[in-house]
Amino acid sequence: YSELKVGPYFEILSINSDEKTDALHKQVKTLEILSGLSEVEILSLPIVEYHELAVASHFLTKELREDELHYNNVPKIIEVGDFKLVPLTDYDSITIGQATDFAKFLRLGGFKYIIDAVACLLIPKGMKYQQGYSLDEVVSAIKENLSVVDFFSIGGFYFGKFFRDIDKGVSLSKQ
Repeated sequence: YSELKVGPYFEILSINSDEKTDALHKQVKTLEILSGLSEVEILSLPIVEYHELAVASHFLTKELREDELHYNNVPKIIEVGDFKLVPLTDYDSITIGQATDFAKFLRLGGFKYIIDAVACLLIPKGMKYQQGYSLDEVVSAIKENLSVVDFFSIGGFYFGKFFRDIDKGVSLSKQ
């Protein structure tokens, strides 16, 4: 999980949650993502090589261990692609726009929106929320560059500490 990027990880989760797809097809699609090989290349592998790939993917059947995550140690700067992102760790510095978007993305649910929710609270250095950059570009950079471990460490901090406060703040502002 420390080497797997969060974008491919969520693709794998999406594939494996599809109840209409059979187990072999799910495994082949997962191996495609992890290995970089095409479906045709994977299906053309000798059984022994296919088995080696499948065994190497077994780490996905295990949950992240608590000792791998660092919820209380969010870095001051997170470099993803061309972005140097500053995580907001002080509830008082979050704007109502950020809080509303964060809560909206979480309520939409699904694997796609969890990255968007976290991206609302990771601001490019020297910028203000959605001023001078695109949230979609930050989301793409996170998907392509941030490991699963780092994403869930940061996400765990936000979902544990901030979500209750943000959700309460957004609810109060609607009254």
